[in-house]
Amino acid sequence: MVYTFGGDCPGGWYQQGSGTGGINDDVLLGQGYAVASSSLNVFGVNCNGVLAAETMSMTREHILETIGVPKQTIGWGCSGGSYQVFQIADDYPGLLDGIVASCVFPEVGFATLHTITDSLLLDHYFQSATGWTAEQKRAAAGFGKVTTIANLAGAGRRIDPRVYCPAQLPVEQRYDPLNNPSGARCDVYDHQVNIWGKDPRTGAARRPLDNVGIQYADHRLPPVLG
Repeated sequence: MVYTFGGDCPGGWYQQGSGTGGINDDVLLGQGYAVASSSLNVFGVNCNGVLAAETMSMTREHILETIGVPKQTIGWGCSGGSYQVFQIADDYPGLLDGIVASCVFPEVGFATLHTITDSLLLDHYFQSATGWTAEQKRAAAGFGKVTTIANLAGAGRRIDPRVYCPAQLPVEQRYDPLNNPSGARCDVYDHQVNIWGKDPRTGAARRPLDNVGIQYADHRLPPVLG
């Protein structure tokens, strides 16, 4: 059996049921494979790795009970789908016997989010800082190209609870720090509040995010003037 996982991530909360990772694959079906998926295995619908694994496990159990036990289960995914095949294979051994991953990312919470969040911080700083050359900015960020900082900064807004709300969620029900502080928070951490728990002071989801001890510079560079 091939289990397909769908991509994306921004906007992957407060919605369900809009498509799967794809099951009508003529090539795979024509070769005799069973193909399965679920809408909650599309990260653009549900960007929560634990819920994705639980969904895949329950879907697979339904197949075992209604069709039969597959000889092997292969995870198949690109982009946000690659997040899922890596995480499920690592964290839930036995659900997937093998994986096929493309356009790969390692995972969301402890690799991608840290990188794009730091990019957002650095991009904000560099917009007002003076005296930095493009090469110094690149070296401080640690990327191969300086343009990567601004490119990833846009994705860094995944941590902003106001940005990636789906259209189906009425505006008056969304979080607003002044007018609706208890509203629905549309960020990737609050979508996983059942995993991280809540900050009792703010009511927001805790974040496994820290950059203490990171040196944002190459010590071999000359000092910045200005």
